[in-house]
Amino acid sequence: MVVCGRGKLGYLTGDLAEPEITHPNYDLWQAENSKERVYELLAGLNNDLDEVKGRIISRSPFPSTEEEIEDIRIEESHAPKRRNC
Repeated sequence: MVVCGRGKLGYLTGDLAEPEITHPNYDLWQAENSKERVYELLAGLNNDLDEVKGRIISRSPFPSTEEEIEDIRIEESHAPKRRNC
């Protein structure tokens, strides 16, 4: 898993505890935590959404999880319906 190799697994498992909001590293923790959650969500998406995955990852500033979910919903609503034949 890429997350493990980058030393970020603690963000997803909760092992890397959220610091107090007044802690000097809080902003960094919050940004890294959000980014790892976005990557986790993208990894679980259907391959038909590869184009939207690429757009999300290339954004600057990096999107929040909420922004990402909204983009995915919009993309899915415009995608042709797949038949189970």
